[in-house]
Amino acid sequence: MMTRFKPLFSLGVRHDYYGGACPDIGFIVPERVTRILRGSGMLTKVVDGTLHAVFPAGAAGDPARSISGKALRIGVVTRDPDFANITDGFAPSSGALHYRNRQLATVLDDPPTAIDLRAIEPALWRDSVFALVEIVVDPVLYRDAPSFQIRCRTRTDIWRYYVIVKGFSSGEVDQLAVQEQSSGAPGSDPATFEKVAPTQLTADEKSRADALASDGARVLVFRSAAGVPLRMTGTKQLQLMRNSEAVIERLPQPGKRHGTADLIVQVSKSKP
Repeated sequence: MMTRFKPLFSLGVRHDYYGGACPDIGFIVPERVTRILRGSGMLTKVVDGTLHAVFPAGAAGDPARSISGKALRIGVVTRDPDFANITDGFAPSSGALHYRNRQLATVLDDPPTAIDLRAIEPALWRDSVFALVEIVVDPVLYRDAPSFQIRCRTRTDIWRYYVIVKGFSSGEVDQLAVQEQSSGAPGSDPATFEKVAPTQLTADEKSRADALASDGARVLVFRSAAGVPLRMTGTKQLQLMRNSEAVIERLPQPGKRHGTADLIVQVSKSKP
């Protein structure tokens, strides 16, 4: 006899940095929940970064063994050590994020609450779980099979370019500017940068600029006027311009491997 399975729910994580599904995460099902699933004949499987839960259905499509009212806890863990570099508010030391479907059975509450995972799921805490999803199985899940989604917001930082300039006259240096030449990700605001006067540098900016200045080089600091979100998709095209001429056509940008949004570039001009 062949068992027919139907979807109960799916659970995925979206990240603004990727503009879609996040490839950096995994799921951990505690042993207690595994026993509940096993006792009802249910199965879970991760496909393309999304966890799917299915149940054995009878001839009428109803669950063969209902677990309505049961709470299923699922841990979400990151598999990438650089996840914190791209994720806004990622601070596991402040507690795990707790997602539940209390307000609507088919939607996770937003925002989540923070919990001490050691107190309720010590095994998941030892596995470095940063989010706990607790889904209470409502009868509507057997009918609608909702797609639960966690959204991770990308980190937004003030970007700084430390431009080490050699061989440029004072007049040419005054003409340098950092400008965006593309609209970036759909719906994103253009990034604008200001050249910071030496007297307007913060203590950290001045210290870094002084450390980079050597052999007669000048260090210019270009600071974004507002926070710029990190993106893998729809990357902005930023250029170092001198009037209408591109001195550097594609400036480097911070990404997953950068703990800060401070970038260093060098430009030099040979004397005639």
